[in-house]
Amino acid sequence: DVGLRRMNTTTKNSKLMTENQRPDIYIYDPVLVSALRATDATPWLAVNLAMLTHHLDHIIRYKLRDTRRVEGQKSVNMTFDDWAKYFPSSSRQSIRHIVRRGREMGVIRTKRAQTGLWYAVDYAQLRTYCALAHVTPPDWLMSPESEEVQAVQSDIYAESVVFDALNVSNWDSQGVYDSLSAGRVTGINATIAIWENYRETMDNLAAWVHRFDTQSETLAQAGSVSDILHAKEEGKTAVVLGWQNASPIENDLNRLALFHKLGVRIIQITYNERNLVGNGCYERNDEGLSNFGQDVVREMNRLGMLIDLSHVGDRTTLEAAELSEQPVACTHANARGYFDHPRNKTDDALLLITERGGVIGANAFPPFLRSGFDSTLADYVDAIDDLVERVGIDHVGIGTDYTQNQPKAFFDWIFSQQGTKLRDVSDVYPENLLHPEGMETPDSLSNVASELMDRGYTSQDVSKVLGGNWLRLFRQVWGN
Repeated sequence: DVGLRRMNTTTKNSKLMTENQRPDIYIYDPVLVSALRATDATPWLAVNLAMLTHHLDHIIRYKLRDTRRVEGQKSVNMTFDDWAKYFPSSSRQSIRHIVRRGREMGVIRTKRAQTGLWYAVDYAQLRTYCALAHVTPPDWLMSPESEEVQAVQSDIYAESVVFDALNVSNWDSQGVYDSLSAGRVTGINATIAIWENYRETMDNLAAWVHRFDTQSETLAQAGSVSDILHAKEEGKTAVVLGWQNASPIENDLNRLALFHKLGVRIIQITYNERNLVGNGCYERNDEGLSNFGQDVVREMNRLGMLIDLSHVGDRTTLEAAELSEQPVACTHANARGYFDHPRNKTDDALLLITERGGVIGANAFPPFLRSGFDSTLADYVDAIDDLVERVGIDHVGIGTDYTQNQPKAFFDWIFSQQGTKLRDVSDVYPENLLHPEGMETPDSLSNVASELMDRGYTSQDVSKVLGGNWLRLFRQVWGN
């Protein structure tokens, strides 16, 4: 007995399997794979793999023969009824067990949709198991096409404009810039103000002038779409200067024009709490835009500055989106219907913003995902999937909310009251906060493209999500 178990399909109870029991449907712990090398249990693993590859062989040969894309990716969108059509002798229950086994092995990934289930096959994982069990893999598994899939995904990422619509990392850390360069990130919306006032924000801008000089080999300031595209050609990361609060203008509307001339292109009009413009998402009450706030919206429209509504209260969000004559955005927010959190946006807000041409940047900050700090790349792409289903592929982008190399004091500060009344958030946020596993820092951002391709997104749609939708919005709002 090496830990393999047999599932009783009628009672749902599992029991240890002995050598004399009929090999049926097996569950096993992947951590035992190495132990299988040194035991005579490989025939049992072989039976499990044979059953799985038998089913997959039919899928690949018959279903995907007509539906696979030119790139060579093999994945399929099919319901249980579709599956049963190719296996008329299999019960629906046994089909579910086959899918479950494949998922436990990491060979099959599924996504539930209105049209059924999407099944994506992990070729590398399946080849590994076949080698361990001494099972001869089917021809399609070893075909050159399966080896080309990863290269195709890499090419899509390399050819796309990759724009992260919110990065609030530690700008004094060299590792941040190294990560952006290694990740081939085309551009970012770099937060340079959260609670700062006018003078403090001017100091931050002066620091960025120095950074653009010292980091000139990998960074370039961007105030237009052409600047972003030029950075792409030169292999640099374009930095769009942005705020997460309108506090830097204090009570002087004329300062918007000054900051626009200095390169600020994206402003989130409130941050968590109330300011002179309107209300944030954590305020007890939200009365909407103030009179001053209405003028801020109009002036930002006139100047060509993108209005960001991510941390903004529900009513203020709706009023700003309604009043704006230009499309607006949520640079880093998910759907509240996907995960109920005040920082995520209501369907009313998402639809109003996108019906007017805006874009929603799917947020990867763990507290705003269903699995919290246990989130993985798959959880983040689930949030992207959800937004695509709600607002359409033309209105979803990336907004990771990366906080790379930020110390604990930073999180105490950003979650403080008006930036002054600090509170310890150690019980909520871990000491070394990381983004979802598989995309912890920008150097692994290409994994998002790979996951999207694995789920059946076309090359064109992947490029839209990676940055194409943001470029379209920037062109409209910023002009030339």
